[in-house]
Amino acid sequence: MRKLAVVTAYMYTLLVIVASLGRFVLGMFPKGVAHSDKIAHFIAYAGFSLVWSFYFFKAKEYSFLKSVQVSLLWSIFFGVLMEFCQWFFTNYRQFDYYDMLANSFGTLIGLLIFKVFFVLMQKRQL
Repeated sequence: MRKLAVVTAYMYTLLVIVASLGRFVLGMFPKGVAHSDKIAHFIAYAGFSLVWSFYFFKAKEYSFLKSVQVSLLWSIFFGVLMEFCQWFFTNYRQFDYYDMLANSFGTLIGLLIFKVFFVLMQKRQL
């Protein structure tokens, strides 16, 4: 389980980097859906915080609370970092505060999902 947590966290991070900085992603959002890119940011960072929470809990053997805290800080930092990378390293992507807000809300939902999984895992062990 430890190796799976490590591989999943690093592969998901690579996927987010490619999606954040890649040119090919730009045409993937539906034209008729308002703020579809913000929905994508929300979903991506919900998954990001979820896999990193499992990583910190399983691979690093942090407590539940420390896993949530570190994942919260790491996910928000990473989301802000990706926005700055878009600003500095691409001419086809743009820095957007609303993307960072969507990333942060997604992070919170991912951590809430982690809490639900944690409670269910605790009940299974009893």
